[in-house]
Amino acid sequence: MLSQFSSIFTQMVALFAAIGVGYICKKTGVMDADFDKKLSGLVLSATLPALILASVLNVDSLPDPVLMGQIIGLSVLSYALFIPIAYLATYALRIPDGRRGVYRFMLIFGNTGFIGYPVLSAIFGPQTVVYAVVYNIVFNLLSFTFGAWLIASDNEYGVKVRMSWRDFVTPCNIATLATMAQGTFITTILALVTIPLLATFSAVL
Repeated sequence: MLSQFSSIFTQMVALFAAIGVGYICKKTGVMDADFDKKLSGLVLSATLPALILASVLNVDSLPDPVLMGQIIGLSVLSYALFIPIAYLATYALRIPDGRRGVYRFMLIFGNTGFIGYPVLSAIFGPQTVVYAVVYNIVFNLLSFTFGAWLIASDNEYGVKVRMSWRDFVTPCNIATLATMAQGTFITTILALVTIPLLATFSAVL
């Protein structure tokens, strides 16, 4: 137990040290707004999708369909609780109109991807990220639809958000769907035929 706690503590110290380096770089002018934007784009478009795919390629077997369904069910249940709590909290705190949407968004949707995946990988190992990927399917669907509407609802003119299928075609969503596809028959056959290629690809990720 003590050794496990020590390992977790070491990993968290390393993560916070990296955050501290970023904070110092920002304060000293090494990183500016343009750099922040490009770095965020790199994380969301390349490194996070790579982490998601690596979480599948580095495990011996994926969760069985029943377990995956249970994980998604728990995710749906959690948001069914978060949404009314967020609405009640904004009324209880008397958040003014024009600000309620963003407060509700913050209460409903945590930073489960941008920092959640790396923290999970650092503490419990990269093979556990696949469970977070499955859990976050509901998050990805809601945050880019209901979440976008919440933020836009802060406009006093009542701007209506029109979502397109293109809004869902993001690297993280594609990587998420790819992890789900790993359990299909066709992908299994391809994996058996191209095991050396997959091993190499996993090492690169």
